[in-house]
Amino acid sequence: MPTIHSAFVDVVSKEVVFTGITFLVDTWERETFYCEFSDGSVSASDAILNDTRSFGGQPQYVIVITCPVTASYMRFMKSNNIGGDKHPHKITLRRVSEPRYAYRNIPACNTGVHDTTNHRFLSLCTMAKGMDEFFRVWLLYYRYMGVDHVYIYDNSPETSLVKVLRPFIRIGYVTVVPWPPVHTLKDLP
Repeated sequence: MPTIHSAFVDVVSKEVVFTGITFLVDTWERETFYCEFSDGSVSASDAILNDTRSFGGQPQYVIVITCPVTASYMRFMKSNNIGGDKHPHKITLRRVSEPRYAYRNIPACNTGVHDTTNHRFLSLCTMAKGMDEFFRVWLLYYRYMGVDHVYIYDNSPETSLVKVLRPFIRIGYVTVVPWPPVHTLKDLP
């Protein structure tokens, strides 16, 4: 089994993300894994990302395994308040080709709803114009990298960006700022 360092459930993308390391000779990216949820539901892993850039004294490589969160687990999670400090996620990651090999009851943190009373550790700021269709994947990437909040200065005269990003805005992960501000547009001839 690959060495798993962290796991989290992303309620926006509705997937479980496991990150860890592997060695050059390992071929985990060819494997399929099952994610077994505490409500008894199961999903198969998506294509596995294996970063081929080495780090450390002994060559090690980053591996990212994702599994879709089942609809039944989403309902179970909401009705049982799973994902908070008192009731963390417990997810089993099982190798399909050899089911006896598994990491059982991996504690996974919950991303999604941010506590606005705490200070943010890492924020990102960007300006955009007409890039609505690309933002979802872009934001998910930076969530996986540890960004706590994203400020987007929307430079599109007519935009659907707020509509596209509504799930991210609702949980407090994104702030969209119309740019230039409306009062400066009135001053233009």
